[in-house]
Amino acid sequence: MLDLRERAVQLAAREEIFQAIAQGALKARAGRLAPESSIEVGGFKMMVVEDENGEGCAVQLIESQKRMEDLALEKALSLDEGAEAWSEHDRRVWLEGFWRELGPYLQRWKQIRMRLGPGENITFEMQVSR
Repeated sequence: MLDLRERAVQLAAREEIFQAIAQGALKARAGRLAPESSIEVGGFKMMVVEDENGEGCAVQLIESQKRMEDLALEKALSLDEGAEAWSEHDRRVWLEGFWRELGPYLQRWKQIRMRLGPGENITFEMQVSR
């Protein structure tokens, strides 16, 4: 399951949502957009926000946790059809490991920070400027 999870993380990181965040950061940088500006790339709406340290701007995209879980499980199924037979417990355990690996992977290879919340959502953020 570990190898499956690693490959699923790599596939998920190539998805359009993460490409859109990178393109949004480029647009925000090129357009010198101020915090509280909104932009849309590829059907994804993002906000330009002040980073948490107040030292610069970042592009932030908030997506529902359910939609991201569906994406993760879709990747697992594309790699191993046996994933469809997983029990609810196995699915939850696999998803927990997936989230633990996806965050560091996105940070390292895409410079996208991931965190849970607000509510039943996942927030993705990419630095625009310092």
